[in-house]
Amino acid sequence: MLSIIIPTFNERENVEIISKRISEDLGDYPYEILFVDDSTDDTPEFLKRVSENDSRINYIHREKRGNLATAVVLGIERSKGELITVMDADLQHPPEYIPKMIEAMKDDVDI
Repeated sequence: MLSIIIPTFNERENVEIISKRISEDLGDYPYEILFVDDSTDDTPEFLKRVSENDSRINYIHREKRGNLATAVVLGIERSKGELITVMDADLQHPPEYIPKMIEAMKDDVDI
């Protein structure tokens, strides 16, 4: 299984978009998405909605905000996958590259 860690800060517009694109790009491949959220806006409401609609999506909302590094570490600690990737919620890391990374891992290559 692949765990996709996505730190978020006021990313409500992107939560549904990136979740949908990951789903389309991975199809039946087993994965989980774990959003680690430090938002001060209504992003947690959007995260709650997408996680209720897809059991592969979970989120942690941190009331006491940390930084990007601590969000990533928390996501890794809570992940369940044998493979882990970290992505930006703003789609700077295109989800369509994930299948290519998974394929490369079949050759026992660290990425």
